[in-house]
Amino acid sequence: MKFYLAIDHLNGLEGGEETVTEYHWDDDGGGTKGGITQTTFTEYLVDNGMPSRDVRTITKEERIGVIFCRYWMRTGMTMAPGLDFMAFQFGFVAGTTNAIRRLQPLLTTYEGRIDGLLGPKMYAALQAAAKDKMALRCLIMEYAMAQDNYYEACKKRDPHKPLAGWKNRTRRAVKISLADLAGD
Repeated sequence: MKFYLAIDHLNGLEGGEETVTEYHWDDDGGGTKGGITQTTFTEYLVDNGMPSRDVRTITKEERIGVIFCRYWMRTGMTMAPGLDFMAFQFGFVAGTTNAIRRLQPLLTTYEGRIDGLLGPKMYAALQAAAKDKMALRCLIMEYAMAQDNYYEACKKRDPHKPLAGWKNRTRRAVKISLADLAGD
């Protein structure tokens, strides 16, 4: 999937462009605007030689830059069609390390540690998975179950977490991913 399509789909899962203007404080990353936490925005600015500032001032272009650098490049960009979006959207919600860590044990040819890092062994396993569309389709479905299991564990730790919303998001991501895999 091309990044511009992935971000359009991500915006759809996030509730559309109007969510870009929402702002609230959360427990794990400071303020949030358009799904970008203050911590992630500050890291992006510093990495790009810019002074830190409040996430409430993030522009649409900066948000796209953060999403590309912090999420797409660390997950979806390196994967087969279908699987790319599943990893990307999950990484955006749960963090890229969590997204990779939950995918690694599902890759039948992966022989590395379950560490949440994209290294040579994982790239080889991803390339092997990409060769068989039916196996890739099954992998997408297994990955969706792993994502739901992650969300259920989060809900157990904090009963106020939106489990139904997360599971609905996974279902919509599966539809997008399978359509991409099919070439629709």
